[in-house]
Amino acid sequence: MYIARVVERNPFTFGSLACGDAFVDREDELRALTSDLRGGRDVLLLAPRRYGKSSLALRAVQEAAREGILVATCDLTRTPTKERFAAALAKTIDDDLASPPGQPRDRAAGLFRGLPVRPTIELDPDDGALSFSFRASHADGAIDGTIERLLELPGRIAAERERQVAILFDEFQEIVALDPRLPDLMRSVFQAQPDVAHVYVGSRRHARHAIFDDRDGALWRGARRMELGRLPHDTLAGHLRSRFAATARDADDEAVSRILEITDGHPYATQELAFFTWAHVPRGHAARAADVEAGLVDVLRAEHNNLARLWDAATRNERLVLLALRAGAQSLYAEETRERAGLPAPTFVQRAVTSLVREDVIEKGPDGRYRLAEPFLAEWLERKASTRLEGDA
Repeated sequence: MYIARVVERNPFTFGSLACGDAFVDREDELRALTSDLRGGRDVLLLAPRRYGKSSLALRAVQEAAREGILVATCDLTRTPTKERFAAALAKTIDDDLASPPGQPRDRAAGLFRGLPVRPTIELDPDDGALSFSFRASHADGAIDGTIERLLELPGRIAAERERQVAILFDEFQEIVALDPRLPDLMRSVFQAQPDVAHVYVGSRRHARHAIFDDRDGALWRGARRMELGRLPHDTLAGHLRSRFAATARDADDEAVSRILEITDGHPYATQELAFFTWAHVPRGHAARAADVEAGLVDVLRAEHNNLARLWDAATRNERLVLLALRAGAQSLYAEETRERAGLPAPTFVQRAVTSLVREDVIEKGPDGRYRLAEPFLAEWLERKASTRLEGDA
């Protein structure tokens, strides 16, 4: 007799957008961002890598869509050329903003009639979805004009349909790689769109770029700046316990404290360590500190290639800074710290620090002191040092 085996799903998620019960806190930011979308305000949303900025933006546009706001999204990591950027704009405008009546292909042809470069439109026979492409053989001016016309369309649609529109650009800093002139073009178009909210989501490590940080730059004026930090420990503790409980498990205080001691409020790291810890806890049992340590071993195994690449790419002085911070250095520039950690002169320390901050490997904590920002790097360095010492014994 065949008995079906039900595979229980891990309640913790990482590596993908956090949706539903996986979305943790950020309620104040969510309310503020949704209000901005509702009011047609532009927002610059910044955070380090893996802090949940895209998940927050997705949740906000979902809330806005439920209220009847027309929402378009464009992920710029998927648009390495101007032609692909134009195709992504055409796709989200047709799918998410345009009025639905009519045959899809005819509607799209009418919507994009008059563009300097007409898109090739293909219909998927299985689901009826349209795809768009623009040939790269046209002159640069023609594709630039096409992008400008596409950027104008959300404002026109908002007026014609008498609906509020919001458009989200994820990983917006990538726009500069397409063409450094595009931010100025976008601002000139968007400032004439009072019924369209524009949300620019970017990694904080790029925040010093002129398009974000220069008060005379393209996006400073009119865009509200929102930066995400780490999450409060008590909020994460409640989330951990509720997710364990949802799968007939518990997590004792020592286990929860140990997870938060390691991740220190980092959203992604907390989910990842909890994911691997949960896998060591049978149904009906409680997670204990030993399970967290077992989960940490799994995490370090999963993250090894990423952390090894980071370490291999670091200069000698950068490595010394990382080791000093792992050892608990309070001030990287103090003479005592530099002597104990073998750090070079302050000028060279500053150069290493600037590079590591730019890459989101280290950051300033609430107390103004530098700390390791890359999840699990401290534990990886600890085990790397232990392995070396054991090998020398």
